[in-house]
Amino acid sequence: MNLLFIDTDFLKTISVLFLGCDKNITNDLIHGLKDKIGDIYLCDDYQKLIKDYQKYQPDLLIIDSSMAENHDLEGIEALKKLKDTVSTIIITDTDNDNFLLKAMSIGIDTFIPRSIDLDGLLIAICKNVSHLFHKKEDPAIEKDIHLILDMSPDFMIISDGDKIDFINHSFLQFLGYNCLDSFRKEHNDLSPFISNINDIPYYNGDLSWLKKVLKEPDKEHIVQFYNPEENEKYFCKYWIHHKLFPGCKKHILSFVEQIQKKPDLSTLNTDGTKDSLTGLDNRLKFAHSLFREIKKAKRCKTPLSLILLDLYLSDKDTDNKEITESDLKEIADIITANTYKCDVISRIGESRLGILVPDTILEDAKTMAIRLRKLLASQEKIHKAFGLSQLKMDDTIGSFLKRTDEAIQRAKYENSSGIELESPNYPFP
Repeated sequence: MNLLFIDTDFLKTISVLFLGCDKNITNDLIHGLKDKIGDIYLCDDYQKLIKDYQKYQPDLLIIDSSMAENHDLEGIEALKKLKDTVSTIIITDTDNDNFLLKAMSIGIDTFIPRSIDLDGLLIAICKNVSHLFHKKEDPAIEKDIHLILDMSPDFMIISDGDKIDFINHSFLQFLGYNCLDSFRKEHNDLSPFISNINDIPYYNGDLSWLKKVLKEPDKEHIVQFYNPEENEKYFCKYWIHHKLFPGCKKHILSFVEQIQKKPDLSTLNTDGTKDSLTGLDNRLKFAHSLFREIKKAKRCKTPLSLILLDLYLSDKDTDNKEITESDLKEIADIITANTYKCDVISRIGESRLGILVPDTILEDAKTMAIRLRKLLASQEKIHKAFGLSQLKMDDTIGSFLKRTDEAIQRAKYENSSGIELESPNYPFP
């Protein structure tokens, strides 16, 4: 049996309720599945089936047909009437046509022989619960996206077009709130904070502004907010960029403050994926690339390394107040010229760059960081801290970033070389 069809990581997230009275079958099944399935619950009495199902809420029901035949499928039929979407597998060698016809009529999904081996059973389980994969995966993906957007100093929201699902930390602080829950207690929308849309006074108390922006994606939209920190009505003006993010099927909108003059529309990145200063991928494109590369590395079981580079000035450096735009541009150009085309380089913060290095183990990523540090040595006034980590097969976007960020903090404050790997106790796959 081909093990490539078995998603072992996914199987560990599901739960199974096994209904059977034959102890030999039950023990063999539990022994074979206990290390493969997340949770297995046993039921040896048809009278308890519905109660146990409601108690455990399993993803899948597996039934020993000897018990099913003896009770004429009565408990399963009652359960199907209560919840017709429950996936069901029957283990059987019966040639009783009446039993099989009735089983099919009440919605049994799969029949498998008692002689089936463990791999065959696992494949049957995968097929029966495959529809749950995205339901289980999507919340984790969305949580990771929230983490990335909360790291941004820009104002960002997530919306499906009918409601606002998320407002990042920077935007909430501007609006005068510490968290999304406190905002939602007083508001359902941003409308109370909007004065103008596209230089037209805005009085609507609904999401019509959002629908207008999403309906006309090719048009440049400008919104003006009241600044809650000012006593008078001070207008903050922002361009709105939005993108439909793969994986969560929702729109991510960013609000970019207007600075003195309007940008040159001929050079404006219309799809919102490039940093206008450095020409590198921006934070949103980085999140998209990170999601894609993690999925690819796990699917192909290939290494993936992440390098984060922080640029900063020493506290003792009184001559230089900040890292200039020309400094950032020069550093971005040097890195781009000395990395491979398959490497994904992004500006993900005011002075933070991220480099995704596919098909590369941690030691090779370290060699790459050492080479880049030497190439950037000409920028003497700017300190560079590199944090590196390698993807673990059970990593989420959040855990992968967190481990790399912890390394970069150690590189700043504990390592004079400026290059730090993730925890040495980290077990590589």
